[in-house]
Amino acid sequence: MSVRINGRRYEAAVEPHRLLSDLLREACGLTGTQGEAEIREAAALAAADINPESDLHASADFRHHLAGLLTARGLRRALTPGCPVRDPLRSAQAPARG
Repeated sequence: MSVRINGRRYEAAVEPHRLLSDLLREACGLTGTQGEAEIREAAALAAADINPESDLHASADFRHHLAGLLTARGLRRALTPGCPVRDPLRSAQAPARG
C-alpha cells in the first residue's frame, strides 16, 4: 500500500484485517498527535450535520454539543493504542457471565 500524508509518501505491506490506524502508527511512524485538528473538524461536522429538536430531556443546543463531543471522544478512543474498541472481534464477544 502506498499513501501520501502531508506531502510525504509512505509504503508498507498490509496484511488482511489490519486497521489503517495501526498501519499509520506502526509502519509509517505517525502517532496522531497532529490529528487533533482533524478530530475537532470531524466533531464540528457531526454537530452541524444533525437537526435535533428540544424536548424535556435536552435542548437542541445541548444535543449539538453532545454530538460533537461524542464524535471527538470516539475518534480519540479509536486511535488510542490498545483500546479494545478498536478490535472488532474483541468488542463483538461479550464476556461470559457466570
